[in-house]
Amino acid sequence: MLKKCLSRLALCRRMEGDRTVPVTPRRLAWPHVFSPMLASLSLCLTLSNLSRFSLLTAHYGGVFLLQWLFLSILFGIPAIGFFLSAGQYTGLGYVHLWSLSSPLFKGIGLALLVMQASVGIYLSVPVSWMFLYLRDSFVLKWQDCFIPYRDCVFNSSSRVSVNVADYFNGLVLRRHEPMGDDWDLGNIQFQGAFNLAIVWILIMVCLSKGLEAYGKLVYFFTIVPITGLILVCGQIIRLAHSEVHLLLAHSSFFELLSDTQQWLVVAREVFFIWIMQGAAVFQLSSHNPRRRNISRDFQLLSVLVVALYLLMGFAGAACLSIIRQHGFSYIPSSFESGHAFQFLETSQEPGGIKQGPIEGRQMIDTLLVGYSRKNAIIRGDTYSGYVPLRLATEVFPAVTVLLGPDGFSPFWTMLFYLSMSLCGLAHVMGIWRSVIEGILWLSPARFLAWDTTITFFTSLAAFLITLSFTTQAGIHLFYWWDSCMGSGWWEMCLYLGVIIALLWFRRKPFSAWDIASLLTRKSPCSTQRFLRAVFSFLWILPLPAFLLVVAVGSLRTGSFRELLHWSGNTLYEGWPPWARQLGGWFQVIPLLLIPTVAIYQVLRHICDPSIPAPFSSPWKKLCRPEVDPELVEDPRTDPEMGPSSGPGGVNEVRLELSQFQHQEGHDERGDPPPKYSPPPSYSFATGAMLAEAVRISKLLFSSASPLSRLVPGRRSLHAHPHRRRSSPSPNPVKRSLSAPPQRLPFTVYSPQPSALHS
Repeated sequence: MLKKCLSRLALCRRMEGDRTVPVTPRRLAWPHVFSPMLASLSLCLTLSNLSRFSLLTAHYGGVFLLQWLFLSILFGIPAIGFFLSAGQYTGLGYVHLWSLSSPLFKGIGLALLVMQASVGIYLSVPVSWMFLYLRDSFVLKWQDCFIPYRDCVFNSSSRVSVNVADYFNGLVLRRHEPMGDDWDLGNIQFQGAFNLAIVWILIMVCLSKGLEAYGKLVYFFTIVPITGLILVCGQIIRLAHSEVHLLLAHSSFFELLSDTQQWLVVAREVFFIWIMQGAAVFQLSSHNPRRRNISRDFQLLSVLVVALYLLMGFAGAACLSIIRQHGFSYIPSSFESGHAFQFLETSQEPGGIKQGPIEGRQMIDTLLVGYSRKNAIIRGDTYSGYVPLRLATEVFPAVTVLLGPDGFSPFWTMLFYLSMSLCGLAHVMGIWRSVIEGILWLSPARFLAWDTTITFFTSLAAFLITLSFTTQAGIHLFYWWDSCMGSGWWEMCLYLGVIIALLWFRRKPFSAWDIASLLTRKSPCSTQRFLRAVFSFLWILPLPAFLLVVAVGSLRTGSFRELLHWSGNTLYEGWPPWARQLGGWFQVIPLLLIPTVAIYQVLRHICDPSIPAPFSSPWKKLCRPEVDPELVEDPRTDPEMGPSSGPGGVNEVRLELSQFQHQEGHDERGDPPPKYSPPPSYSFATGAMLAEAVRISKLLFSSASPLSRLVPGRRSLHAHPHRRRSSPSPNPVKRSLSAPPQRLPFTVYSPQPSALHS
């Protein structure tokens, strides 16, 4: 079993003396050609992003879609192209990459691992909620009154908002005492724990067989939900009739273009959709074969993501249009207390969408799973205005109740929640696969053979952590966790550090020009250099500037800085002081890992006695270790790549790096090979052999009586036979010990002594 695991994971080793030096392993292969593209697609089409994006489109109108398209083309799509091509280019994960390219920045890999694990843990909770909605979608259980909360008035359409909100808080979250902001955990609810157990068992089973099983199952977890969402969105848009086109007819179009708050919301959406899961995309793309046409995956991924999000945006607008057709308007709500649950009120302008963006003047703080909407009623100091997954927990259930089973079949409801559940499950599965591989490459010599065991224990640990979300204070804890992860500013700083360390600091052989060669490999010769220059420029300057500006803007506006404000008056009083302090450290610790690990690496190399006195040598090994020239290939001479396309060929470097040397004074590969000496020409070799033959013949026959030398007398032949046999025959030609004896071109005749005596 151990040999099989080691062979599958290609743990190559090279023995030198008493040390065992690990060599860069051969990358694992996907089982099918479209597996990596679908895995990356599942990381972009997520349950939280789809729910949030659809309602933001309805709030801000068609100008939001235009802004999102503009920023996606300028920053988002090039960013996902960078992660795809860099992962395939290096063939290494986001943790192991820094050990080989720049050990000084190992902290970036560890910080990304912490971020991915934190996101994967709490994003599994909404998936368990969708399981409950899927179970009750056949009978529309959220249209009934939840008796412990209210004095029920049956068959009243005015209580749609209350019933839908009570279903989520009472039956899904099991909050039997919703009043107040009590942080008392209470008991673990069996229903929520059971659904979370199902989620993590599915993840563990699908990932236990490694990349081969995951590459096959990803077809089901992406194609089925995408097909279901397309069908459901088409049905909703059809029911909204012709009123969706009014979404693009806002009178305040140019005014909204100058709204900096809206631009910040759009920029954060671009980050959440295209960049947030870049580390997981990088990790999964590292398994692509070196000859893979990554430009095809990049184009398909970009087109599918843009098309599906545009479709979800129109579907969200259609849902609010249906609500308005029934005489209601969508208003802010909050999870803190029962009288703040209501999200619908009687509309003053029924029948159609109002001119101008719906609730466009409200302050909206977008997080990863939900977003916060505030107005004069939902005040920031008392209520957060936060509800997770508003589309799946508020808007869509209200639409199904208003239309009824006759207007909207329960089949479409079931298909919607099935698709959303699979999207969320595929998202968490992709994240957790990258987390497992990151843990494996922390110590490849120890962990690579324990892939299945690590998958089991990490899934078990994640399940135990998520049990706290099933308690009475689970929604408070979820909002706190979403505020920590959904603030986004520290994740943007991490990805900014990745770009600076890899493209600015390390450069060759990880330059933007070399990485961009994978995206332009199949392009025509006339546009290949132009596209490489465009991608290189976007990665080096505009993308880091975008991340820096959005990170600073997120900290200075909205409620994202609330967890970093530990004293004085605060905008939200729902968090106790210890929760604020813990949330602040939760965001800062991953960033502090980078300088901490860098200082440790510097001290470790300075205190190493094997390192000589000059400081430049350890500094070079820390920042820019040398690449083994034997493992760097020019694609123009690579038989697998074929001839180069384009002027000068594609400057592609083979994606295998050697471990930087830990000892000074000698090369771990041994002594250098001897200098090359060309073989002698034919004429020179022939002349040398003839000259040797002449010299031997002169030595043999130069004496006046040669036979007296060669033929001894009878007495000497029999008197001392042992002396004659033991004494070596005189060597007429003195040869060097290092030079091998040369072969004569002819045979020199030497008469036998017995024949001469006779």
